[in-house]
Amino acid sequence: SDSKDDEVFFRRRHLRAKYECHVLVHDRKKLFKAESFQISAGGAGLKIKDVTFEIEQQLYLHFRASDQVPAFNAVCRVVSKSGQKFGIRFLHVASITKDAISTFTNKVA
Repeated sequence: SDSKDDEVFFRRRHLRAKYECHVLVHDRKKLFKAESFQISAGGAGLKIKDVTFEIEQQLYLHFRASDQVPAFNAVCRVVSKSGQKFGIRFLHVASITKDAISTFTNKVA
């Protein structure tokens, strides 16, 4: 269902790659478990069950470490949603993390 995943992202400013990772999501009230399915230096695609996040809602993420990208935290905003899939844009993420993500996405693209 890659075409379905692409629908979640309507703007492509950054090279994107398939990326599966455990993510903790916090909305200032509650902690949720999520899985990423795509990542870029500008944001990510997340699968989150049983939530009703709104477009433009600000979220706080913690990505677990993977072989490709070190663990990192990000402040982000929801930019799209389709069922349990959410497109999020990074608002604040360390530049060293952005570099690691860019290196990874350029390698697999």
